[in-house]
Amino acid sequence: MKYILPILVLLLSMFYQDSSAQCPLDLGQSPNVSTNGLTIYFPFNGNVTNQGSGSYTATVSGATYSTGICGQGMYFDGIDDNIQVNPYVPLTSDFTIAAWVYVDSLTQNLAVFATRDQCPTTYRGFSQGEFGINYYTAAAGGSNRIRYVINTHQNCTGWSAGDRYYVQNYTYSSGSWHFVAITVQGNITDSRIIKVYVDCQQYSMYQYYNYNTTPSFSPNNNNKSFIGAATDIAPWNYTFNGTIDEFRIYNRAITSTEMLDLYYQCKPLEVTINKHIGICSGDSATIEIINAQKGISYQLFDSTNQQLLGIAQTGGCNNLVFNTGLVTTATNFYIKAINANCQIVLDTVVSLNPSAGSGYTIYDSIELCDGDSIFLKGQFFTAPTIVYDSLLDINYCDSVIITSLLSLPLPLIDLGNDTTFCDGDSVLLSISNNYYSVLWSNGLTNNNIYINTTGTYWVEVSDSICINSDSIDVINLTNTYIQINDTSFCDGEIWTINLPTYNSYLWSNGSTGSQVTIKDSGQYWVTVTDICKSYTENFGVQIIDCSCMMAVPNVFTPNRDGINDYFFPVINCIFDEYHIVIYNRWGQLLFESSNQNEKWDGNYRGGEVPDGVYFYLITYKYLLTSDQEGQRSGSITIFR
Repeated sequence: MKYILPILVLLLSMFYQDSSAQCPLDLGQSPNVSTNGLTIYFPFNGNVTNQGSGSYTATVSGATYSTGICGQGMYFDGIDDNIQVNPYVPLTSDFTIAAWVYVDSLTQNLAVFATRDQCPTTYRGFSQGEFGINYYTAAAGGSNRIRYVINTHQNCTGWSAGDRYYVQNYTYSSGSWHFVAITVQGNITDSRIIKVYVDCQQYSMYQYYNYNTTPSFSPNNNNKSFIGAATDIAPWNYTFNGTIDEFRIYNRAITSTEMLDLYYQCKPLEVTINKHIGICSGDSATIEIINAQKGISYQLFDSTNQQLLGIAQTGGCNNLVFNTGLVTTATNFYIKAINANCQIVLDTVVSLNPSAGSGYTIYDSIELCDGDSIFLKGQFFTAPTIVYDSLLDINYCDSVIITSLLSLPLPLIDLGNDTTFCDGDSVLLSISNNYYSVLWSNGLTNNNIYINTTGTYWVEVSDSICINSDSIDVINLTNTYIQINDTSFCDGEIWTINLPTYNSYLWSNGSTGSQVTIKDSGQYWVTVTDICKSYTENFGVQIIDCSCMMAVPNVFTPNRDGINDYFFPVINCIFDEYHIVIYNRWGQLLFESSNQNEKWDGNYRGGEVPDGVYFYLITYKYLLTSDQEGQRSGSITIFR
């Protein structure tokens, strides 16, 4: 490694990242990973010995050693494999969970780590924290989301609720290694602070479910902790489907800098070099920096002529490409890595010793706004990148055209959150006067406009080169009323009503929040107060016994093709008493049975009945829910 004294003060100040940062990493160099508060560390290199400071052991159930990101990892089958950590890991204060994961497929809920008190048989129990992928897919922004869940329940037989979060702006993909981590501050409180990291990018969590989780942290719970699963009781295993490596738990929320150190420990800096030996005008080389360090500036350096070449490129866990261009004399090239504290020369040198030729090199640069593209060499390119093309001269030697595409940021514009107003009022939409041009959706070009009509409004601004836009919804609440329809749901379920947060509320149960949870039948009301008025909305709730349900088709085709040849009701229970009769339009009895599994084939006394409409009557009694007889009637149509 070659260190260069920081004499280029102006250049260094351009790439300032963090006063606490160390020198950039060299090729293959691993950072010093913090062990402060590291209570659990399983590298899984042939054993499950805890290398953290905590007195924890691990019991492996089914999981096997496989190839990891750093040495070996632990493979889980997605069915019932798990690693239990003993004693359980309490998640009642600040903590960090970090690991490298490789997902084979994303077809189920996948737990990376969980501390939970599982109900003994068939229902989800309490959990102090579950970190994984695809949890509660239907209710949380779609599939392949990274989620964090604190769960609560009612006596292991009722509803399941709690605090649930997911990352909105990241969708997980299988088939490759990813670094995933979560930091939580104040986990036992409703005001907990959660951050999630994927690879070297930080994401915020969106809370999509909010319910009292105090019982989840009771010392009386029979908690267990698992790596690669949520529990050892089916069907709530949520076993990981793939490999987990470099698993860590800290008893504190580590910093973003420390998090990057964990990432780069298994993703060190690499370089590939491709030399292009010319027969005409000289030689060139392409240097690619693989997994460039976040926040570090890299630039090509001609050590023979002591000058920096091209433009500096900033790392971000990405790959950066540098090209020497054609050289006609012996030249050595390095890559400089620069941050606020120091700069180093990466531990590699590219030496070119070309022979003279007749070609030449043309350099050009083009500025593109973020998101724009340009058509070159028969394809579209976006910035930042370098495009190489060539022309043949009269001697049939290549002359190279090197075009640097530079990225220009879009002007920043933010109209703020959607807003409301009343009759007789207006809303001021205002932007700064730092733009070259302004155009509103209503055709105005000034910086401030007043709105007194409901609608969606947009503004387009430019800085003389690039254009950006933003929009906002403006709503007149004078004649706008919230309506809550009557509803019904199965016994044991809950209904959570979420209303806009810009109003004030008083519910019939005394609650004043914008969200209320209902689990009982009855008549309810909510008084809504917005900026224009106050009114009361009434609605009803009916709880339905869904333990025994019956569905009856209205058409069948008894043509002996093996598809839909029989008429029968679909019932998910066994009735104590059951009777079905089928008549034609003249009232003639065609079919009768007291066996709920018996089917009608569309025949009467050995012959087929004509196509047409027939009528059925079903009477039944189910003593588990009622001693009253139930009845279902309707029509069926036969097509052959």
